[in-house]
Amino acid sequence: MPDRKTHLAIDKMIFGTDFDRVHAEKDRPAKILGPSHRRVAHDPLSNIIIAVTQYPSDPLRAFVAAQVHDLVDVASTSLKRSAHRRR
Repeated sequence: MPDRKTHLAIDKMIFGTDFDRVHAEKDRPAKILGPSHRRVAHDPLSNIIIAVTQYPSDPLRAFVAAQVHDLVDVASTSLKRSAHRRR
């Protein structure tokens, strides 16, 4: 799973700014659920809610940042699984 620093760096590349509160909200369940936290708040409806509540003045870009967060998480997991299969 990519760390917050990675998500923020991707935000900077895409948007020129970061959406730290988006990533904090999306990964908040990780403290309790660990790697299974993606079962919570990693879907489009949750992303809309997070974007609107955390960045009411810029919800569209915050929503896209949340969607990208999910895509990066999925890609990271897929790469890790591929690496384990090759061994």
